[in-house]
Amino acid sequence: MTVGFIGLGAIGRPIAEHLAAHTDAAVYDIRQEAREAFRDKAHLALSPSDVAARSDVVFGCLASLAAYREAITDHQGIFGGRARIYVHLGTTGGEFARELEAALATHGIVTIDAPITGGTPRAREGTLTTMVSGPADAVEQVMPS
Repeated sequence: MTVGFIGLGAIGRPIAEHLAAHTDAAVYDIRQEAREAFRDKAHLALSPSDVAARSDVVFGCLASLAAYREAITDHQGIFGGRARIYVHLGTTGGEFARELEAALATHGIVTIDAPITGGTPRAREGTLTTMVSGPADAVEQVMPS
């Protein structure tokens, strides 16, 4: 399984590093320097749609609702790629998670809501806490073996 990751900030970067160390990965961030940190570790995608084209599952870890809308559902977003599962790591609240879920469902993409807590230190350690909600078969597909 190839994993895509969008959002390589203070928390997203260490999560993406852990994922890239254990699986094929494609990463994207609007900042070129954030992408460059993954050179020789993951595919450096050119856009969110490029991540989705190269990945079976896409994780999103962004700083704001506007950033999620732009990267996940606006313009090309993650529609049209091979990704059929989106994992929403943001602590954005149920209403926004349902908004994303509805938009993605119209394109055949299942959403797993998995807000994270623990901050940057725990992200670096790989010990973040999450509560996962979504269709059981999709959750099973993205859980580590």
